[in-house]
Amino acid sequence: EPIESALRLEIRDLKLNPRFTAGIVKGVTIGPSPFWMQRRLALCGVRAINNVVDISNYVMLEFGQPTHTFDLDAVRIGPSGVRTIITRLAQPGETLTTLDGQVRELQPADILVCDEVGPLSVAGVMGGADSEVKDTTRNVLLEVASWDNISIRKTARHHNFTSEASYRFSRGVHPALAMVAQRRGLYLLHKHAGGVIARGILDAYPLPAKKVTVAMNPARVNKLLGADIPAEEMIRILRALEFQVESHAENEGARVETNDSAGPPSIRDPQSPILVTAPDHRLDIEGEHDLVEE
Repeated sequence: EPIESALRLEIRDLKLNPRFTAGIVKGVTIGPSPFWMQRRLALCGVRAINNVVDISNYVMLEFGQPTHTFDLDAVRIGPSGVRTIITRLAQPGETLTTLDGQVRELQPADILVCDEVGPLSVAGVMGGADSEVKDTTRNVLLEVASWDNISIRKTARHHNFTSEASYRFSRGVHPALAMVAQRRGLYLLHKHAGGVIARGILDAYPLPAKKVTVAMNPARVNKLLGADIPAEEMIRILRALEFQVESHAENEGARVETNDSAGPPSIRDPQSPILVTAPDHRLDIEGEHDLVEE
């Protein structure tokens, strides 16, 4: 069935939650994950729990994008008549029993993932005990979202709770990774937990993040490095690091050849700047000086 008939999304603060994706797999069978997955998780210091939770952790380690799985049937149906996931700030007096069994008194700065009745998890930090995946779980909701890193850092510090997810979110995770990890997670859930994937993926992404494009001057790079690296080699290095050399500026008749079939690009004027676009997972690229470091 289409996912729209089973679930609805509502983001109440776009700055705190720039993107939220949701997928559903119905009819899963909870059991141990494949041995190869358990071994890889163990080598990364992550304890194997069951196939659904292990897949969530495995995708996080693959992409650096944390994910979270809910028991879909634990998402309560409210006045709208449709299961609705709401992301919002905590309200005065709200509490949540987290996966570690503790009852947390939520502060107004905490971002929550809720249904229409109340909180399900503290976003990007810790899941709720009532909606966790159990041995009896048959329908799974996969959340892959992005959160404001400063808010996640404050929440983790306030509750003295550091998780693999909060460690990553507090340092910044690009919203573009959410859909990649969502598709990977759904694929692995279907393959190793069975069930049927709902048609479509809910994707609330009203304000897409802009790509970072930097003009790099090869002559200035060599001056700063005290080196003599040909522009062609600079381009090769950046492309090997997954940067995209989108185009080259023309400067007083200087021409840059970018046709891959004609061989590596050549620059006739070392002063001609190169336009370089950073990959989504590189949140540390802001200016030419960062490309010099690369």
